[in-house]
Amino acid sequence: MKADSIFRNYELLADRAEEAFRKIAEAYPKEVKCKLHCDDCCHAVFGLFLIEAAYLKYHFDRLDPQVIRQALVRCNDAERALRRLEVKLQRYGDDPEMQSYVFASERVRCPLLSEDRQCIVYDHRPITCRVYGIPTKVRGKTRVCSKSGFESDKS
Repeated sequence: MKADSIFRNYELLADRAEEAFRKIAEAYPKEVKCKLHCDDCCHAVFGLFLIEAAYLKYHFDRLDPQVIRQALVRCNDAERALRRLEVKLQRYGDDPEMQSYVFASERVRCPLLSEDRQCIVYDHRPITCRVYGIPTKVRGKTRVCSKSGFESDKS
């Protein structure tokens, strides 16, 4: 099975995320403050679904070798930062609410963010990146970008 056919459904879902973002941005132009080189979303810590990881890897491997090398250096920095985060989270092992707070407030630079603040896989970025800047629900709580005009924990 070719990678293109495997990724087709994921790309349709990513397109739906883009469309949702566009609609919210049009309906709430004062609240959605995303703009070129605003990289707040590129410092948020979040996980990937397996299909997203595979999709990113597929497109990452097709980048210029020098761009890949630079990203791998940034990966080392991100990994160290994530290890520090893991230690912080262990301090609150019995308190999922506090773990969630620590996790949400931690900032780790995405290794796919170049030195000139461009996403090197922008057209293939994860869905979380595509909807960052508009309100989303995570475990029943509304999450918003701190730079947006939306309020957290509001519906």
